[in-house]
Amino acid sequence: MKTTIYKFNIYGLLIVAFLMIAGNSQSQNTCVPDSLTATNVTSHTVDLGWAGINGPTHVRYYPTGTTTYKYKFTTANHIMLGRLNPNTTYSWDLNNFCNGQWTEYSGNGSFTTLADTIPPPTCIPTDLTATNATAHTIDLTWAGISGPTWARYYPTGTTNYKYKFTTANNLSINHLLAETAYSWDLNNFCNGQWTGYSGNGNFTTLADTIPPPTCIPTDLMDTNATAHTIDLAWAGISGLTWARYYPTGTTHYKYRFTTANHLTLNRLLPGTAYSWDLNNFCNGQWTGYTGNGSFTTLPDSIPPQCIPTDLTATNPTPHSVTLSWAGITGMTHVRYYLTGTTNYKYKMTHSNNIVLNHLLPDTAYSWDLNNFCNGEWTPYTGNGSFTTLPDTIPPPTCIPTNLADTNVTAHSVDLSWGGITGPTHLRYYPTGTTNYIFRDTHMNHITLHNLLPNTPYSWDLSNFCNGEWTPFTGDGTFTTLPDIFKSGIVAADEQSTTGLSDLTVHPNPIREKAIVTFTSADNGSYLFKIIDITGRELKTGTRQASTGTNTFELNLSDNQKGIYFLYIRKGSELNHIKLLKE
Repeated sequence: MKTTIYKFNIYGLLIVAFLMIAGNSQSQNTCVPDSLTATNVTSHTVDLGWAGINGPTHVRYYPTGTTTYKYKFTTANHIMLGRLNPNTTYSWDLNNFCNGQWTEYSGNGSFTTLADTIPPPTCIPTDLTATNATAHTIDLTWAGISGPTWARYYPTGTTNYKYKFTTANNLSINHLLAETAYSWDLNNFCNGQWTGYSGNGNFTTLADTIPPPTCIPTDLMDTNATAHTIDLAWAGISGLTWARYYPTGTTHYKYRFTTANHLTLNRLLPGTAYSWDLNNFCNGQWTGYTGNGSFTTLPDSIPPQCIPTDLTATNPTPHSVTLSWAGITGMTHVRYYLTGTTNYKYKMTHSNNIVLNHLLPDTAYSWDLNNFCNGEWTPYTGNGSFTTLPDTIPPPTCIPTNLADTNVTAHSVDLSWGGITGPTHLRYYPTGTTNYIFRDTHMNHITLHNLLPNTPYSWDLSNFCNGEWTPFTGDGTFTTLPDIFKSGIVAADEQSTTGLSDLTVHPNPIREKAIVTFTSADNGSYLFKIIDITGRELKTGTRQASTGTNTFELNLSDNQKGIYFLYIRKGSELNHIKLLKE
């Protein structure tokens, strides 16, 4: 049987007696950070590391002797701090999510930043270059720095600053003024802070000209016209493009955006002449609408591919049904209602089937379909019908079974169950109250955190089954352990190296007597206790252990049947094992 080691100071022994309850087979204190280190210290940065804990962790750091706290979050056991004050002593500690709650800050790390210096060469940009100038664009490059960088550019001699951000050592700037001298410089995040703008680059844009041929759309085409749709295509341009279309002779403009050289328009008016043109981002700016395309939509009609066929209702229950159909594809609205009424409800799907839930039992329903086809939504057609079954007691697959709780601590528990699947609401609350808390899951297990210590809880389940949510059922219970993590923990530098491991009891379950075996790393005395499931101390004693394997006889002949715990403490280490008395 597995054993577990907990480390406590000499005054925490009585608290430990309540550590485990029935069902807890293994738990280990990993809530105490140790080996706090600070490396790679500069005037504004430091790398922090630690051991002994894992998972979500808040790092708190502040100039020593102050309460000017700053925080950073991590799920690793290390983190880098930036933007520190130079030549300053800092303290830092950690708050870890462990044993179902946040542990409070502990650790007492410290470091001192270096004196501030002129930024190292790796913080100073070099070789500022401007290439590929046009009337409205420029490509900027530089060397000597890396990482997050702001480029600032402005007409020379002004403060009309504009900014662009990059993590590379180059970028392209658009929307510049034609035939204008510009200055530009860089602000880089280096040595733990922003360096300020430096570099003094400059360039001059070219004179404005008629857009080059690559900015003028050609070969405007329209194909596959229907009453409500059209496919448009063009050549001669590429990249960001707006298509504008409108009934010819009007200004009822509509717009579509694309990065390709084609698109499909929907929801057009039938039998209508349209005009269309294009606005392309080219040469660093938008060109304006050009092109003068035109097309005429067909007269209105509903083609066969827009009409649903073979409407079918299967698998009816008192509260659900499966609907399917053929003849149409794509976006479809299903409308269903009590036959003879207009109490419409709707569901949308992209397939040719859907499941309806929350239906009334023993009720006749009608249903029809509205499909997006031929560029618009068709009227509702189809005239399907079905009748739900009479209401019944939920089938066995709607009733949870085998409610179980394991790995109980002072603030957390693992719950599991069988008999049901799919969406499930879990409700838990201190027994005898209505202080309900809810969790949702699609699994048949869940872990609860932030529980009250030493508190009996009740819990039950509501499952989406047979087309509706069932009432809460199940009546599970568990009791959390007393909270031992507020006191009695030995600091990392105070922990004894005394070793005690491999704790076993044979036989277990026990009728009257059993042999306890464990391994000791050295000679010394040890204390043992027998605790019942309520935490009441039944037996206690002190014996001498020798290096290696040790045994002693345990007599439970006077004890009633039930669950007990054996605790053995040697030095600052405590082992436990669960006992079952038959």
